[in-house]
This record gives sequence, structure tokens and C-alpha cells, in this order.
Amino acid sequence: MPKGDLRTFDEGDFDGSLEVQSFRGIPLDNVKRSVGYAFELEKKPAKLYIIASAERDLKSMPKLRMWVNDFSLSKEFKPNIELIEDKRALSTIIYDISPFGKEGKNELSFVKSSMDPLSLLSLVVVAFYPDQDIKTSIPWTLDDDSKGKRELRVRKHR
Repeated sequence: MPKGDLRTFDEGDFDGSLEVQSFRGIPLDNVKRSVGYAFELEKKPAKLYIIASAERDLKSMPKLRMWVNDFSLSKEFKPNIELIEDKRALSTIIYDISPFGKEGKNELSFVKSSMDPLSLLSLVVVAFYPDQDIKTSIPWTLDDDSKGKRELRVRKHR
């Protein structure tokens, strides 16, 4: 993917509002192999996404398993988008976890089973809640700029 390219991962009109929760990342190594995040949902959302950004050594592909509410989302690390700079890869994983989100407390965990280091840089949880009084038009894009900085862009109309 060329640097600066925007990838759309959802688009369309939605009658409702968005709730975005973000969490700080953590390095996973041979001592700290897993991390868990808890997030609250006010009710069952119409759509629910997680967007995780990570950094790894270009020579390795860590084995990383992701879980949401005791359901395994992945058995291996397969980024949707990667930006390669020098000897590092900046990766983004986007999952639609709509079927697995529930009202109240939800748990998301990352478990690394290989010796290869991986740093989780950030985690974003995005919930779409139906509301007939609010109109939201979205092209959701993920931007990888030339400095490796990630930016989530949403265009919202009421």
C-alpha cells in the first residue's frame, strides 16, 4: 500500500450515534505475554468494531491470539494494513465484532504465544447505537501517513 493511502473499512448512512473508546497499548515480550482490556457498552450496539495498532520487527511474524468475551477472533497475527519503515512494520488489525458485543462489561484480550516481540500501540473500540433522531454518514478510513502515524477519520453529518 502506498504511504498516505486511505482504506475504507465501512461506509454508508446510519440512523444513530457513535461511541468511541480508546486504550493505551503495551509491549508484549517473553515476560509479559498477554494483556486484557475491559470496556462497557450501554446497550447492544448495531455495529461494533475493534481497531488495534501494533509494531513488530519486520523479520518476525508473532503468534498473537485475540479474544472477545471468551470467543477467539484469531489464531494468528494477520494485519489488515501494514506500513513498512526501515526494519519495522506498523500493523493495523480491524475486526467487526458486532455478534460478540453485549450490554454491560465486555472483555478483549491479546495473548502472544511466540518468542517474537510485539508492541500493541493502541486499541480503539467503536460502537454504533441506533437512534432515529441522529443521522450519521460515514466513510470510515484508516490513514497511514509517511511518518507511520495512524489517523482514524470519520465524516459525521446530523
